[in-house]
Amino acid sequence: MFSKGTPKAAQDNVPSIISGSTQIVGDITTDGEVQVDGKIEGNIRCHTLIVAETGEVTGKVTSEAATIHGTLTGTLQSRSVNLSTSARVIGDLTHETLTIEPGAHFKGQCIPVESKKDGVVVLSDARAIAPPSQKTKAAAQG
Repeated sequence: MFSKGTPKAAQDNVPSIISGSTQIVGDITTDGEVQVDGKIEGNIRCHTLIVAETGEVTGKVTSEAATIHGTLTGTLQSRSVNLSTSARVIGDLTHETLTIEPGAHFKGQCIPVESKKDGVVVLSDARAIAPPSQKTKAAAQG
């Protein structure tokens, strides 16, 4: 009738919540959701990040989806980024989709990424970043 453990499906759906009175100095890595109501000084790697209005993150964030209501200082690499009216972001955003609501404060660069093909990141304005090929290296040397 009662099991000793929590079913895996239920464990996967529980977010990691950093409460308003909590301050973390260090990195966080999880496959799930992280909700920050407090302060984090460090890098975050997660599936979904939510920074609440009282939340503050300083560091590099990598996620599939990020919603910022509070303060983020650093870099954010995410497939989907949403900056709400109360968001304060200082740093660069690498994203596929970006939503900035009226009233959000953002200082940095937006780096839109459409797709990755053969190790080349194709940007929306048709620029491409790729490691130099052997032919390019030879041309540069001679």
